Amino acid sequence: MRPLATLLGWLRGRRRTPNGFSGVFRSFEEAIASAPAGQPVGYDNAGAASLYRDLLDQPRHDDYPAVFWLHRALRTSRTLLEIGGHVGVAYYAFERLLAPLEGVTWTILDTKAVSQAGRQLARERGRTNLHFVSDFAEVADPVDILFASGSLQYVPGPPLPALLRSMAAVPHHIVINKTPVTDREGFVTLQDIGLSYCPYRVHSRAELIDPLLAMGYELVDSWRKERRLVVLGHPERTLEHYSGYYLTRAV
Repeated sequence: MRPLATLLGWLRGRRRTPNGFSGVFRSFEEAIASAPAGQPVGYDNAGAASLYRDLLDQPRHDDYPAVFWLHRALRTSRTLLEIGGHVGVAYYAFERLLAPLEGVTWTILDTKAVSQAGRQLARERGRTNLHFVSDFAEVADPVDILFASGSLQYVPGPPLPALLRSMAAVPHHIVINKTPVTDREGFVTLQDIGLSYCPYRVHSRAELIDPLLAMGYELVDSWRKERRLVVLGHPERTLEHYSGYYLTRAV
């Protein structure tokens, strides 16, 4: 009899399920090891960099809580770091609602392939205040706002609070959107995005939000996105919605 991980990998290779999830793992490394042999993994490739172009110029209905709080934060802030902003999907979709953005330095942290595509698009569109980095070490402190929409689940390494502790000065505002968060134990699964397989973290509230509160942030607002997450063979891990949060910290 095939081991379960081998059987699941064989089934994935036989019948792809775009945006489907399979396996429960302790780390990104374990999830990657379970991906079908010979298949691309992650977003650092040309195919992944070409995704989401249809979302560039119009916010989606589930973006509006994040737009509202970004608009409020930008009243007094001029620097924004977006984790996993792809080629500028939120920047271009939100700019009409957040205008004017000319005086705002908007930096996106994403993979090398995505960042390269983002720089090219910014040149084509004449956006000189939109910048891209592929390593957190390239981020210039200080940052007033940290924004992450549908991206923290793809970030390897420790959760966001640990990343913030490495900064010389933590941001005053944090806007998190479209993120799977559970009140139970967090875990890593593997997502099939069609072009590749991506390790995918479901954070526990205890590892994502509670440490931010302990760092002095105030949870001003939270909201839900109606999206169900089902892991193949693990009904106990099902999530009925994704989460969003707005947190602030006094200067």
